[in-house]
Amino acid sequence: MSASVRAILTGTLLLTTFAFASKPNSFSAVDTSGCGLTHAAGYHDADDTNSLQSGGLTRKYGIYVPQSYNDNPNKPRKLILDYHGNNGTPLYQYNNTRYFDYPNGEEYLTQLASTSPGRARQGVDDLQFTTDLLAHLRQTYCIDSNHVYASGKSNGGGFVDFLACSKNGDEFAAFGMASAALYSDNGVEQCNNTRPRAILEAHGMNDTTISYYGGPRNGAMLPDIQTWIGWWAQRDGCKANCADCMEVQQRSGYEVISYSCGGLKDVVQHYDVFDLGHCWPSTTGDNSDSARSYCGDRSLDYTSVVLDSFSRRSLQSTSGQWQEWSI
Repeated sequence: MSASVRAILTGTLLLTTFAFASKPNSFSAVDTSGCGLTHAAGYHDADDTNSLQSGGLTRKYGIYVPQSYNDNPNKPRKLILDYHGNNGTPLYQYNNTRYFDYPNGEEYLTQLASTSPGRARQGVDDLQFTTDLLAHLRQTYCIDSNHVYASGKSNGGGFVDFLACSKNGDEFAAFGMASAALYSDNGVEQCNNTRPRAILEAHGMNDTTISYYGGPRNGAMLPDIQTWIGWWAQRDGCKANCADCMEVQQRSGYEVISYSCGGLKDVVQHYDVFDLGHCWPSTTGDNSDSARSYCGDRSLDYTSVVLDSFSRRSLQSTSGQWQEWSI
């Protein structure tokens, strides 16, 4: 099984702060050698040009360069790494999330690269690949390291969860998933993250591929989605079963479950879409998934939700202290 990554670049807003007093300034010596280089605008599919060596393998990626990129190639750009699902391709995911369709999406450079799903493949280290990919992108493009994000669907969403659970996730300001295949997440204590993570997920309650209610699949036991959301709330500092930490908002066709704690507003958010199958939710019906019969629900425009959430999250280092949350 494979998943794919896509990246987006831009620069934008940041609002507030959560400080980790003893954390070193990891971005003080970040590579900016890609600044000043120009690139053809538009989408470029995964090929030998868009490739790097990682773990003894040649890994390829697709990339979307905003139309305005060459207007100022020294301007640090936000980046989204976007991971596709099982049997998917970078191009499929590019046309699935469709970040380029949104005005604020044009602020980002979007990267799509081949990675494994939420389950590891033998001999393939996709966490290291993601770290190597970021280093490669910084040598090739002008990246704003305070604004790097990960998103993905299905197995790609499961990998985003796996990334958030690891120290390799420290370079990311927020994580967004849809229909996440959570093969690697089996309990609140399982993660190795040392700092809170901003987690966003959408899931169809009619998903028959990765059931909303969990259960056995492919030799693994998938968690119930609302239970998993509660695990992330605890990982981010909420007390278990904390009623005053959680807010539920009813919308037409879906509901939003949000956790806020430790001064972090909506640090974990989940959208459950009542009549949706195994899909990236779309109101317009023009994304890749919309051709599938079980993706006809049009109640949620999830790409705009992801971009709005990302715009409120930042990793910013000031005087050796970490500031992580734009709330």
